[in-house]
Amino acid sequence: MVVSVGHLEVRGCGLDVGGRSYGPGMEILLEGGAVRFRAMPRGPFDLAHQNQHFGGWPTLSGDPGTIVMAFPVDGAWGASAAVTVRQEPSGAVHGEVHGTRDPSVAEMAAHQAVSALSLDVDGTEWPRVGERDPVMGALQ
Repeated sequence: MVVSVGHLEVRGCGLDVGGRSYGPGMEILLEGGAVRFRAMPRGPFDLAHQNQHFGGWPTLSGDPGTIVMAFPVDGAWGASAAVTVRQEPSGAVHGEVHGTRDPSVAEMAAHQAVSALSLDVDGTEWPRVGERDPVMGALQ
C-alpha cells in the first residue's frame, strides 16, 4: 500500500524487496530525497542490548542512543548506505538512510537494517524459549 500526500509518501508493509517479504509493523517514509522508516518490534526488543551482539555499532556523539550502521546494500550492485537507528520509549524503532539519492536503493537499505536487527521476524514467543530451556534463558 502506498499513500501519497504532497511530497510525502508512506508505504505500509508487507513489502516484497529482493524476494523477501517484510511483515506488518514497518512503514517507509519517502520525503524529498530522505528515506525514513519506522518499525514496531513484535516481541521484546532493546536496541542498546541488540547493539552488543555486533561488537557495538558506533553511536552519534550528540545522541548515544542512536546507532550508525554502514554497509553495501544487498541487491544494489555498487551501492552503499549509512543508516541511523534509534528506539523510542514506546518501543518503536526509527531510522533514516543516508548516502544514496536513489529511493529504491534507500528503501532496500532500510529493509536491510531492519533485517540485521531481526525486526523483520516475530519475536513474541522468544521469552518462552528461555522459560523452556535454561541455557537459552541464561543467555537471554
